[in-house]
Amino acid sequence: MLLVKGLQIRSVSSFFKTEPYGVTDQPEFINAVACVKTDLAPEKLLKLLLDTELEMLSGIAADKIHPVYKKSIQNLLKSLTDGDE
Repeated sequence: MLLVKGLQIRSVSSFFKTEPYGVTDQPEFINAVACVKTDLAPEKLLKLLLDTELEMLSGIAADKIHPVYKKSIQNLLKSLTDGDE
């Protein structure tokens, strides 16, 4: 999926868990680091990564309730306007 969008993943670290930051009444975060190759400008790379994250959330976490806003991820995504993305 990302290769088609201009991002080649070279390597990925192991996954590790960390305690949530800010809103602490939620599950641990799962983190990793990736080494990538791309010709994208930094702003375009950031947008690609954020868009990909939203695509993934809308599929696997659509019914999860946000701890602060008390709305499902699906409802939060629906409420976004183009300027919010």
